[in-house]
Amino acid sequence: MRPGVGCSGLNRPARHRKLKAGGERWVVMRPVVEGMGLAWQSQNAKLNAGSDRYGARNDIVTRDAAGREQAMTCMPLKRYPLWLVTINPAKVPDPAVRQRVELYQDASAEALYQFWATGSATVETVAAVIRESPQNGHPAVTCRCPPD
Repeated sequence: MRPGVGCSGLNRPARHRKLKAGGERWVVMRPVVEGMGLAWQSQNAKLNAGSDRYGARNDIVTRDAAGREQAMTCMPLKRYPLWLVTINPAKVPDPAVRQRVELYQDASAEALYQFWATGSATVETVAAVIRESPQNGHPAVTCRCPPD
């Protein structure tokens, strides 16, 4: 497993710096983006252009790796899944991470379908459908990441 990559193959915000500001949990996005092998410049532009959609802010001050204070691009943790489904898997260079992005996107689509069609979606019901769907092209993978 590459440094900075969570057990799901995606950079989970739990593995990176999170902070609280204004009573909300935020994810520092640059380490997440670069850990997935994506270009920070284009993702930062996407986050800033869609700041109403993603809730990204550039005015949250945190410390960098050297301990210096600086403003970082951060996203509310509750909006992080929305951003992940917008990633183009073809642009993720690492095949293992790309597969996990695709699996996440399939699971997200299933969860939204279940929620809107039946009024309920759980990890168990979504995982069961994803495991039973040979057309999704993903092997049956079970990965339980440790809680925050």
